[in-house]
Amino acid sequence: DVQAAVERFTKLINDAVAQEIVIIPKSLTVVMRDNVSRIAHSSAIRVLSWKPLQDGSEEVALEGIRQRLDQVVQVLQEEIIERQKSAMMQAQSLDLPKEWEPQSSKLELKSVQQHSEEFFRVFKRMKLSMPSVRIVKLERVQNDWLWRKYVQHKEAMREKNSGVVNEKDLFHGTSSANPDKIYQSEDGFDMRYSNSGLWGQGCYFAEKASYSDGYAYSVTSGMKQMFLAKVLTGDSVNMPSDKSLRMPPEKTGQRSIFGDTLKYDTVTGETKGCRVYITYHNDKAYPFYLITYTRRPTYI
Repeated sequence: DVQAAVERFTKLINDAVAQEIVIIPKSLTVVMRDNVSRIAHSSAIRVLSWKPLQDGSEEVALEGIRQRLDQVVQVLQEEIIERQKSAMMQAQSLDLPKEWEPQSSKLELKSVQQHSEEFFRVFKRMKLSMPSVRIVKLERVQNDWLWRKYVQHKEAMREKNSGVVNEKDLFHGTSSANPDKIYQSEDGFDMRYSNSGLWGQGCYFAEKASYSDGYAYSVTSGMKQMFLAKVLTGDSVNMPSDKSLRMPPEKTGQRSIFGDTLKYDTVTGETKGCRVYITYHNDKAYPFYLITYTRRPTYI
């Protein structure tokens, strides 16, 4: 009869409706939200819920006709795999530092654990010239944009100098400028805002933390901040003070591939018992660590 037919039809419909769970990795939760909604909507699949998981990933529940649902789940899983592959290839091409942790945004400050080898390495370097230093907080700056620019400049320098880049870990104090103006900016260490020093207008980096301590940013009374930066010193020329400098001097008799006279990459010299390096190009340095410290004695 009619009633029995309706019941059989309803049962068929109900049997055809199903639910599935798709796990979105932590690194893709932001970018995949719109994609999941778009793909599900185009196939008449309902997004029932988003549930955050402890590891930072998210669980999305979907409901719809079994055949369409299976197709949507397959499309989403394939997109996740492709995006993960793309991110891995990009990371490899950018030569990301081994210390970097996964991040969900283009800029993140990552706290370095106090008893880690990474923390001790920075502490030991500071202690060489500041025996009474106490690191209150060590943060790793993971700025994807600035790192990409730095790596690209590194490759260009390597090509120019037949493989020579002479990358060094050097200290930098920002004086009265808040360090976030550097690590949150588009240009990082921007020499346009640098004061003129013994070697002209450029960004100054020191081998000794004690030198940069004189230019460190004051957070509170007795507490300061400075950077430990990656610096591409390249082919550096040792010079006496010259306050007129706005770029490194030319190399006598050496021509670039474009026919103009080659220049040195950086300038170096000694002041206050410390060797310093001066860059005149924003992309030659990257603010790798932000160090918050005091000069009270401590023991680790």
